Amino acid sequence: MNDVALDYILENFKVKDEYLVSVHNNNEYNKVIVDYYKKLSNEIFISSSKIPSLKACNKFWLIEQYDHLQVKDFISTNLCKDKFCNNCKKVRQASRMSRFIPQIEPYRNKLFHIVLTIPNIKSDDLKYTVEKMARSFKLFVECIREKSDKRSFLDFKKYGFKGAIRSLEITFKKNEYHPHYHCAFVFENLDLEGEGRSIENPYSHSFSNGERLFTEFEIKIQKLWYLIMNNIRITQENFENLNLGYSCTCDKFRDDDYAEMFKYMTKETDETSNILTYDHFKTLYKSTYHLRQLQGYGCFYQIIKEDLDDEVDKMYQDIRFELLKYDCRPILTLDRPFDLLNQNDYIIISRKKIFDYLKK
Repeated sequence: MNDVALDYILENFKVKDEYLVSVHNNNEYNKVIVDYYKKLSNEIFISSSKIPSLKACNKFWLIEQYDHLQVKDFISTNLCKDKFCNNCKKVRQASRMSRFIPQIEPYRNKLFHIVLTIPNIKSDDLKYTVEKMARSFKLFVECIREKSDKRSFLDFKKYGFKGAIRSLEITFKKNEYHPHYHCAFVFENLDLEGEGRSIENPYSHSFSNGERLFTEFEIKIQKLWYLIMNNIRITQENFENLNLGYSCTCDKFRDDDYAEMFKYMTKETDETSNILTYDHFKTLYKSTYHLRQLQGYGCFYQIIKEDLDDEVDKMYQDIRFELLKYDCRPILTLDRPFDLLNQNDYIIISRKKIFDYLKK
């Protein structure tokens, strides 16, 4: 972007008050997580830097202040990168979307959103189950690829599998947990409309699916996922004799599905909006310790970060050059995000908004 106009900068890279309020609320919520970590540290070893890092996360912003323009340019902040931190969850999601979307979009016309679920489980079973799901998904992909002639009866090869990304999400309610995968699959020849939705099973009338009917392809992945997760041999006899698999779905990929794919592994509230308890926190912490949330296969196996940083830096230098034309001596300040709400005479801008601009 050359010769960036000042009015354009202030309009497109402005930080809204709603965001400042959300940062403040996230910091307030993090006080609960800090207390949970303190309690957990009495039971197991916790890194000595974790609690101070979480307490300081996003508390102060380094600002370059242009008094003549009455503009505050957000330069940087400290982030703890903890999986339970509400600030870092959202930063991680934005980073993943800016990283993966440009590499996924070329396959968009052949992209499908598959959700793989299992029945709810108790806290004691969560760690074992999510580890088993990771192993099972690898076999699930191998079956769809049909690398072995012994599984040719599955007839997946005709769909033309090219690659997949799977993302783990865990929701919870009381003492039950619901781990499931949101997946982006690339199939060259899958035509859901051609298959039609005509197959009914008990999941057709479930709370989550409403009155949904299933395609032949969905029934196949429901059965396959069931066999794998229950350690049942994948034979033609076992496959055909299985009346009901798990409630798995497949739909054409939509824009909203990116948020589902790259959101956080765990939420701060349960399915009825109650904040997670200490027991929830401890279970999720132990069960997901060093666990990989995202994994790519096939054409997405070596998915790497598109170098958006260079383009962001270049655009940011153009923006800063424009600001310096009006005010050549900005001063550096440290501000708390919530305090910036009371400085209505200043406009706050952020280079992080450039990622949003580039995605558009």
